[in-house]
Amino acid sequence: MKIRATVADDVELYDLVTFNEGSNVWVKAASHVGLIGSIIGIDEGSTEAIIDLNGELKAYTSRVVTPNGGCLSVENGRVFVDNNTGSSHRFIFPYAGDLDQDGNIVAGSLVNIII
Repeated sequence: MKIRATVADDVELYDLVTFNEGSNVWVKAASHVGLIGSIIGIDEGSTEAIIDLNGELKAYTSRVVTPNGGCLSVENGRVFVDNNTGSSHRFIFPYAGDLDQDGNIVAGSLVNIII
């Protein structure tokens, strides 16, 4: 499901967001818990964005991630793998792109997720 909604000033393309009832706008998500969506369309300087709330989406990593993927966790609108406390139904998919010298996904890489 896709919606068009008002977003906070610091939200960018592929950020994961959640609705903030206090400010009545979508803000960068700080957790994988609750309703989250991915910004799939936004014009630079715009206060409105298109948010996709489910399915296979894209998001940037906030930390180094193994190419195997795993349970999705979120911080500051970006994703990382936490197989201990991450979501049991939201995932970062395995990755076949460029890896660092240790064979991991570099922080800041665009990955496929499912929410």
